[in-house]
Amino acid sequence: MGCGNFLKKVKKSFDGWVGGWYSILTMKMKVAEYIKNQLATNQAWAVKALVKVYTLQTMDEQITGQTSNLNGIGFNGIDSKILSSFAEQVNKGRNLSVKQMAIVFKKMPRYHKQVASFIPAEKMVEIEKNLTIN
Repeated sequence: MGCGNFLKKVKKSFDGWVGGWYSILTMKMKVAEYIKNQLATNQAWAVKALVKVYTLQTMDEQITGQTSNLNGIGFNGIDSKILSSFAEQVNKGRNLSVKQMAIVFKKMPRYHKQVASFIPAEKMVEIEKNLTIN
C-alpha cells in the first residue's frame, strides 16, 4: 500500500471519529441553546427553573439572599438578592409582575447548565429527538 492510500485510510478513520464527537458536541450545543431560549422566553420554564435554582442555594444563602459559598450551585453573587426575592415571592403563591418576568427572562439563561442537570433523562431524550427533527 502506497503512502497516499495509507493517509487516505487514516484520514477516513479520523474523520469518522471526529465526526462522532462533533455530532455529540453539536447536539450538546443545540440542547444548551434550546434551554437558554426556553429560559429567556417561556414563563413556565423560567419560573420553574428560578424556584429550583433557588432551592439549590444553601440555607444561609436563602436567608440572607446573598451568595456566600462559591460552589457553582445556585445563583451567582450579582443575581442572588433579586432572584432569591422573586423565588420567595413565587413560593408564597404570588405571581411575578411583567417587569419582574423581564428580569427573570434576562438573567435565567445564564443558569442553563444547572437547569440541564435537573431535567429528567426521558425529557432530555425527547428534547434531543425534537432538535434532531428540526
